[in-house]
Amino acid sequence: MKCARAISPDGRRLGFCAGETSLRLFRLLAAAVALGLFDQAKILSQVPATDDNSVSTVLTCHISGIHPIPPTDVKMFKGSDVWVRVGINSKLGGVATTLDLINPSHPEAPLCLIDNRSAAGAAWQSCIGVVDARIDCLVHYNQSCGNSDQNWGYVSTYDISDVKGIIQKQWLPLFSNDYKHPASPGAPAVETSPCPDHKSNKVYPPMRFGDGRFSIVPELVKIGSAEILRLTDNYSIRPIANQSWKEFDFDQCLYLMPGAVGHGNLHVYLAQEGHPIVGPIRLWGDIPVALKKQVQKVSGNNEDWFIGSHPLSYAVLVFNVAGRDIGIAIHQANKKSFSGFLRFRPHLFSGVMAEEGKSSHQWHFGLRSNNNEVGTMFRKGEISTYSVQYDIAPVEQLAAEGFQIQ
Repeated sequence: MKCARAISPDGRRLGFCAGETSLRLFRLLAAAVALGLFDQAKILSQVPATDDNSVSTVLTCHISGIHPIPPTDVKMFKGSDVWVRVGINSKLGGVATTLDLINPSHPEAPLCLIDNRSAAGAAWQSCIGVVDARIDCLVHYNQSCGNSDQNWGYVSTYDISDVKGIIQKQWLPLFSNDYKHPASPGAPAVETSPCPDHKSNKVYPPMRFGDGRFSIVPELVKIGSAEILRLTDNYSIRPIANQSWKEFDFDQCLYLMPGAVGHGNLHVYLAQEGHPIVGPIRLWGDIPVALKKQVQKVSGNNEDWFIGSHPLSYAVLVFNVAGRDIGIAIHQANKKSFSGFLRFRPHLFSGVMAEEGKSSHQWHFGLRSNNNEVGTMFRKGEISTYSVQYDIAPVEQLAAEGFQIQ
């Protein structure tokens, strides 16, 4: 039988077996609760709070994601030819629930990109997936977690300014969101949550892996007379125990509203190392079967498509904003290669479905241990930081900077 193990709140290993009966799982979790492994006061006392390394203890539960989740804090960042409005929700781990592109010639007509419904499971945020080194079970833990009415996350305060950007002041506990066997990606996951009423909602106690902290830092890149806006999204992880994984994946995702994809005429370009640039890829209309020989993987059907790239130098997402093509060039801060994939439903732009925005279109930046892009061993208390850069400017300025789309 395949089993999953993860770090328990007190540093021990917890095991969960794929295919266990509900009764067996319930007994296992009940025993863990009886031992105090999931007691919130005990969990949060594992890492001492200090002025420099304080850990938030304020948990927000059951924020409904059926309707848009608005930001609590908003900051405008300006390049010479593009403005960008970023909004975060400080109650949900700082997840960015607003990302608007603005053509300064038409400030009254922003293009709102982010799907901020069920924002703890969507929006613009970081996620980690791990598979145990000794057994096979995939566990996810996120900047914040949950879906539908189960959105939850930890509260932090932020230092927000034109120069510093958006800096999270406290470390936030990283608890599991779900787990399942990696060989059955379509199987339902076992959902977990630190919220105290999880049992009544068929959601089980979580496993804590460590703490997380993020920042979005602005920079202006001079290209001729233009100033390109660069936003660097940094996410740091601090384990509460030594960890060794069979697989480790870092993922930073943008969940896009179908309206932004359609009205903004989104087209995507992938600069794969050792391959010609692929694009434009349009996320609606034509089924992307023709891309099978140009990228690493294309799979799906008329309802749901997945495009996975070969190792990337960069990717460019191009939107038309009030008559001007604005690109977002996505790359690593250290210029090393990374993985990327797109997921979308190409028919989602007509009638009621387009109005209601039934599903997000997704871009994912990834660092995969299987591609030797990231390691799998982490020492207790040792901080690992993953930095993704977003250069935002008209496409001709990005091309001058080196992000070609032709």
